[in-house]
Amino acid sequence: MSELDSFMGTWNEVDKEGFEEMAKALGLPAEKKQLYDMKTCISYSRDGDTWKINVGSVDHGSEAGRQFTFKLGESYPSADLDGSSMQSMVSADGPKLVEKHTSENGLEMDITRWIENGNMKVVCE
Repeated sequence: MSELDSFMGTWNEVDKEGFEEMAKALGLPAEKKQLYDMKTCISYSRDGDTWKINVGSVDHGSEAGRQFTFKLGESYPSADLDGSSMQSMVSADGPKLVEKHTSENGLEMDITRWIENGNMKVVCE
């Protein structure tokens, strides 16, 4: 069993540590800040080394959202919560998933996720 098997299934974010600081550092406009501040519902599945993630909004009752397929350590096209194109890469750091996202205008954000005591923990940088 892999350390990352704990991600398989559906998770509702409870809180995003570091979000306010990240939003300020990125200079997010108010409307984008509201989108990013929403709690998300994230589902993970994996077939071999190919991962599939589904990201929806818990706040708006929309658990079905955007789906992305990726392999750890490889860049893939994705979109932020408002649909703007980005490039993303997810890598493993022990039992954590580390996401690196770069928007079309070069803004970067890092998100680290891990499972602890049956909850998904999220730190934004």
